[in-house]
Amino acid sequence: MAERKRLIYFIVNTASGRGGNKLLIENIKTIFTSTQYNIILKHSLKPKDIAVFAEEAVRLFSDIVVACGGDGTIREVAKHTIKNKIKLGIIPLGSGNSLASNLMIPKEKEGALKLIKEGFYRKIDVGYVNQHLFLSNMSLGLGAQLIFHYSKTPMRRRKGYFFALLKTLFKPNIKTKIKIKFMDQQKLVSPAIFFVSNSNQIGYGLSLTPEASLDDGKLDIVCSEESTFLSKLFLTYSLLVKKKIKKACVWRAQVVDFSITKTNEEPFLIQIDGEPLTINSNVLLLSSLTRTLNVITARH
Repeated sequence: MAERKRLIYFIVNTASGRGGNKLLIENIKTIFTSTQYNIILKHSLKPKDIAVFAEEAVRLFSDIVVACGGDGTIREVAKHTIKNKIKLGIIPLGSGNSLASNLMIPKEKEGALKLIKEGFYRKIDVGYVNQHLFLSNMSLGLGAQLIFHYSKTPMRRRKGYFFALLKTLFKPNIKTKIKIKFMDQQKLVSPAIFFVSNSNQIGYGLSLTPEASLDDGKLDIVCSEESTFLSKLFLTYSLLVKKKIKKACVWRAQVVDFSITKTNEEPFLIQIDGEPLTINSNVLLLSSLTRTLNVITARH
């Protein structure tokens, strides 16, 4: 009896990064031969296509679903593969590519394809905030404002982030008091920075949590109430040199789950995996699910 061909479903977000992304079936088949693999390749025409393709990939019992795009694309595809324990492959085509960098996935398409064929995978943690999945990080305050400004600029990648950073640095920070509950502790803070990480990278090799791990079952919290221009510059410097921030005004914690409550009834502006999101609630519930997502990665 002939061995069953493995089905690999490629989903390309044409708008990720600089846009205009394309993956050629001929290039895929030089690595995944037609005698061993069935290949489906889909390119998005509109944002909703990513979810539609991911749903189809699950219905077809794909062996591997490959997300070709940035962190947002990977998260959207992972929403579907995680429920069915399908292996997730990644070809990084986005701006920051924080998860791909953490997993040591090559930026070149050919290298990423060869890695997918090799098939080595890890079970990694994922985070949830009010039922919204995140793979790398989420944040309030300056982090959310930075991503919000980036989403509004037509410039992409480093140039876009640079101009978004300038807007964030020079714009007055509106701080709101929040109550944080975790384990047996409770804190009332007005954070300029509130960063929650599942990964040790933000993107472009930058990090606020260099000691974070994708498979320790915990979320790493970094919080600072300082919002002066100098403190913002210090944060930027710490990111660039990958230096762990050690200041009296900064506190850190590692938790499995916790809650954040606003003292007013306004919605939350947050960012998850580099995309802005407004949550129409004054309560955020965050949690980590240990080793839930099967993702193809480089061998360590």
